[in-house]
Amino acid sequence: QIFPSAVGVTFLGSDDRMQAPPAWLMSTMAKLPPAQQQQVQELLMRVMKDMFLPALATVPAAWALAYVPRFIKLGIIYGRSSTPDSSDRDPRSNPDEFGTSAGLVRRCFACHVNGLESFPAFATAVLLCKIQKVKPFEAFGLCFRYIVARTLYTICYLSSGNGVMAAVRSIIWIDSILSIFRLYAKALTVSKPAK
Repeated sequence: QIFPSAVGVTFLGSDDRMQAPPAWLMSTMAKLPPAQQQQVQELLMRVMKDMFLPALATVPAAWALAYVPRFIKLGIIYGRSSTPDSSDRDPRSNPDEFGTSAGLVRRCFACHVNGLESFPAFATAVLLCKIQKVKPFEAFGLCFRYIVARTLYTICYLSSGNGVMAAVRSIIWIDSILSIFRLYAKALTVSKPAK
């Protein structure tokens, strides 16, 4: 068994002291097959070497999330066109050619562009937090909040074009932008230890 020997693996708690993983986590991991236990243990060791790794992992997740609406739009384009080539020559020209899916095509495009617009600010904020040595769990909390907000934003944007969903979507968008601002604030106000 790999994980009984890994009980000594520790994590930073809210007070920044090393703590053992919760018992429920260790018992869950012990139920995995040995090969998967080894993979999880290696991942935990990588995280222990660089506690900022979970926050950094949200950067490619945010980039991929920005492309979800694009791929949905491509699915509509290829699903509706008589020949795969006809709509792909100029897929942005006339969304009305998609009939009942025209509104969804427009929303997919707008959601995709919005995701690409907010991505550089988010990625830069995460990298700045790492450079400035912001507490990893504080940074990850804000990064995770951003990912959740962007996921909900995408769902709201694509699900409906009505006024209520637009208002909810706007509130979620504001929350995602505030997460980015808070990441910058953390990075720019981090106190350095005295030398």
